[in-house]
Amino acid sequence: LSDIPDALRQDLLGRLGALASAGYPRRLCHCDCMPSNIILSGGVKPYIIDWPHASIGDPAADAALSRLRFISDGDRDTAEEYTALFCEKSGISGRRIAEWQPIAAAALMADANADKRKLLRGCIE
Repeated sequence: LSDIPDALRQDLLGRLGALASAGYPRRLCHCDCMPSNIILSGGVKPYIIDWPHASIGDPAADAALSRLRFISDGDRDTAEEYTALFCEKSGISGRRIAEWQPIAAAALMADANADKRKLLRGCIE
């Protein structure tokens, strides 16, 4: 990504390597969770649909991607609600999600418009 200086890109790759080898359990991840993929049934139980991008990985990375998608769409309140619910249901700490956030932001920059890239760049530094 041309928006990320070489030194920062190398730092992010180092962080990715450290997180990937940290030994956290790998689980099924949605990898594309966004509001349009969540169906609320009477406001009681959410159903997550549209799983073609699913893979096995660290669920904290998946949560960081989802959180940043909400934020980049201008829905910070939903991002906070999603993160709190994810942490409660998964037992994964918000700290672990925060560790993945700069890497997730860099990944999302590739498909983002200029305004979203600027916002995501702020999540990296």
